[in-house]
Amino acid sequence: MAQAAVDQVREFSRLVEISALLKAVPADSDDDMVIECAVVGGATHIVTGDKHLLTLTVYKSIAIVKAVEFIACVESFLTTGEAEP
Repeated sequence: MAQAAVDQVREFSRLVEISALLKAVPADSDDDMVIECAVVGGATHIVTGDKHLLTLTVYKSIAIVKAVEFIACVESFLTTGEAEP
């Protein structure tokens, strides 16, 4: 079952290369790479439990949300056809 979930994620994922030059998370510089991956990859959301990332709430147009919030967003999209942040 876990392998099936991994395979599903791989279907819509892609690897990106980052420069490691972006500085977006003053409280935890290790989190900068997460933001940069999302920017380079054209992500709409970062789904995380990391407190430093969550305090940003949004970076550029990328929403930073907890898993439960993302699930609600997906459910809303499936129900209404409109995405929520």
